[in-house]
Amino acid sequence: ENWVRGLLGDFASIDIGHAFKSSEFSSIGVRLLRGQNIEPGALRWTETKFYPEEKLGGMEGLFIAERDIILAMDRPIVSAGLKLARAKKEDLPCVLVQRVSRFKISNNLTTDYLMLVLSDLEFSKYLLPNQTGSDIPHMSGKQILSYPVTMPPLAEQTEIVRRVEQLFAFADRLEARLATARRQVGQLTPA
Repeated sequence: ENWVRGLLGDFASIDIGHAFKSSEFSSIGVRLLRGQNIEPGALRWTETKFYPEEKLGGMEGLFIAERDIILAMDRPIVSAGLKLARAKKEDLPCVLVQRVSRFKISNNLTTDYLMLVLSDLEFSKYLLPNQTGSDIPHMSGKQILSYPVTMPPLAEQTEIVRRVEQLFAFADRLEARLATARRQVGQLTPA
């Protein structure tokens, strides 16, 4: 009870990055967070482009903070999954580039619960047919925020996140046991 139906945009907004001129990229400066720097679950800094720090005046709002949720808007779905990640301390500083979105939550949503909602396969299934562009599939901010959701109250969001994390930890322990058992079987066979 007290779950609220609506669209993602009723509970969150997104910031979309700036169209930095590639002619102004440099070999030092602040890292630019581009779509190719996002992989399912993490930011990766191969093929990193930089922008001179002195040219970033007035763009403080585009700097990423730790734990920000980032989604690639160009080719958001790859074979490994949805290009969705959270920024870690070691990813900073970096700046949001066009066609990359950062989520901002309202008072009725926790960041951890939003991450669960976006990581759900249903969100990827929603994105697939809604992409536009023949060469590079693309999502608009409006399309992302039009995703239909049902949100529980804050206390339930926190409890759901806690239980999901508990289940993931349990799955990790099972995986570790399975790996150990496989190693032991591998050692037994020759004997």
